[in-house]
Formats: sequence, structure tokens, C-alpha cells
Amino acid sequence: MNYELFLSLLMIFLGLATLAVRNRPNPFIGVRFGYTYLSEESWRKANTFAGLYCLILGFCFLAISLSIDLPFQMVLMIYLVSVAPMAYFSYRIAKETYEKEDLATPVEEVKPMRVSGLRKVLILEIIPIILYAIAVAIT
Repeated sequence: MNYELFLSLLMIFLGLATLAVRNRPNPFIGVRFGYTYLSEESWRKANTFAGLYCLILGFCFLAISLSIDLPFQMVLMIYLVSVAPMAYFSYRIAKETYEKEDLATPVEEVKPMRVSGLRKVLILEIIPIILYAIAVAIT
């Protein structure tokens, strides 16, 4: 089996696997960015896009591998260049979906911030400044 055919079948398999498990987050298959773990909707949308992208890319690679004989370096370069947009757009889709979902949730009651022990913090911050000033004065 040549490498072009292998890469195209691999992309088709990854696309099908991603589409099969896109409805619920899992640690094994799918696009896993921080935003996809924060929201099930962003997980679903990002993985739906990535699965369809992999399928289309796999079939395009299959057509190329059956019709054109390209050198290994060229195939690898085309493969890497074509996979990069999938990662970028999946990230963007997950981020936008999570942010829209986060904006739609109502804000809970905002409690005022209490600062306790401010005197101790200020003293701990002033000590290095005083030590630095003494060291500068001595030298």
C-alpha cells in the first residue's frame, strides 16, 4: 500500500470516527481544545466541522493518489498544509460557540470584593523596596 492511499484512508477513517463520537466529549477521539471541554455545544460543533473536513480531505487525497503520482515530500507538504486550517477553524468555532453560550447565561448576583489583611501585604511589598534602597545607598 502506498503512502498516499494510506494517508487518504487514514483521513477518511478519522473523519468517520470524529463524526461518530461528536455528540459527547471523550478523551480519545475528536478535537480537544480548552473551549471544547467547557461546553458540550462547542465540542459538538467543532468536532462536526473537523469530521466533515477530514472526510472531504480524505476523499480529495484519495482522488489525487489514484490519478497523480507525486513525490513523498510533496504529498507530505500538501497533507500538513491542508490539515492546519482544520485545527485553526475548529478552534475558532469552539471559541465562538463557547463565548456565545457564556454570554447567554445570566449573571449571578455580584458580591462585593472584600480585602482582608491589606496591611500585611503592604508591609511585605515595602520591605524589598527599603532593602533595595539601602543597597543602592551603600554602593
